[in-house]
Parts: sequence; C-alpha cells; structure tokens
Amino acid sequence: MERAITKRYTYEPLSLALAKRTRKAELADRVAAAVVYEAERNKISPSLLAAVLLIENAPFDTTAISSQGAVGLMQVMPVHIGGYGCPSRDLNSVEANICHGARILQQNIRRAKGAIPLALKRYNGCVRGRNTPRCHRYPGRVLRIASKLRHEMLVNAAGFEGGLPEDIALAGEPGPAVTVPSQPVLEPDTSVTITTTSASECTTFIGCLKHRWSQR
Repeated sequence: MERAITKRYTYEPLSLALAKRTRKAELADRVAAAVVYEAERNKISPSLLAAVLLIENAPFDTTAISSQGAVGLMQVMPVHIGGYGCPSRDLNSVEANICHGARILQQNIRRAKGAIPLALKRYNGCVRGRNTPRCHRYPGRVLRIASKLRHEMLVNAAGFEGGLPEDIALAGEPGPAVTVPSQPVLEPDTSVTITTTSASECTTFIGCLKHRWSQR
C-alpha cells in the first residue's frame, strides 16, 4: 500500500508527516522528495528510510556533526563520500546526504540478507564495546517510527481526495483494517542508474521527481 501511495501522490503524504515534526515546512518538503526518490531507487520503504533519518537527526539539522564525525541528516561518515554513485559529495546537501544514507542502508540490508533489525544495527554502528551503549534498542525505535509514518502517509493520502482511490484501497486487502508489512523493505536493487530527463523538466529537484513519477 505504501508503494501505491507514493506512486500516485509521490512525496506529498510523507512531506505532510515530516512537517508535523519540524517547523521547517520547506525543508520537510525537500527531505520528503529526496527520501521518496532514493527509496524507490534503492527499493527501500520510504517510511523506513525516513524513520532512520528522524532517529539520526530529529531537528533536521543539515550541518550536524556527531562526536564520531558523522555528518548531516542521516549522519553519514565522511569515509563514505563518493562511493555510492550520488550526484554530489557535499554531505551538508539534503539530496546528497540522503543519497549516501540510503545506499549505506541498502548495502547493510543486502549484507544482512533482508534482516531489517540487523541491518539497522549495522547502520547505527552497533558493535560490542562502550562506544555504542544501548544500541540494541535502535532497530525497535526506527521500526516504531516507520510504522507511525506509514499510518500518517495513509491518512494524508486519504485526505487529498476525500478518500483513497480503489486501487490503493485494494492494496490493503484482505480485511478492512490497514495491515503493516512485517518486513518494510523490498529486495535490494544494486543498480545506481538515475533516469534523466530534459533540462526544461529538471529545473528543480522536485520538478524532476514529479516528472519521473508522471512517466510511470
């Protein structure tokens, strides 16, 4: 159902959900657009990717640097710069940071053979030792936020046209209740190819994203 929502409404349902968590509405819109784009590119649930971002950087501080040197929205270590086919090496950039974070998460999911909790621990750098206290709680925190985001995206989508279109409603069958997949991720895709469009269609990142979705 989440995929059906983003296919029809692109990043708008997620943008509204993120805007509730920050006073920076324009930034929330930009973050949502990048998350939906990178989630599709890497075959990851948008709610999962956004949840990692919210746990890593709830204030949406693009210039944040951790005590370990991790940078930006998804707290990416500089050692990863340039290794994932991202359009920019600037980790303070919204799009570049989310691109790197999504690729790192995808790589960890692949290494963990689809085991999301283990992949999340690896993303968090959860290793034995004093430098990562209570890190075993990290996957649960991320998955709880992801579940909330999925629900909010569904509610937001329903509000756009006074109710969910039939194709999206049917994606939630069986039963009237909305079911949340226990494994919020699709099989990873190792491709890093980005579909290009003409310059007139890509004057902005969000415009380019809207064009991409309109062609599906």
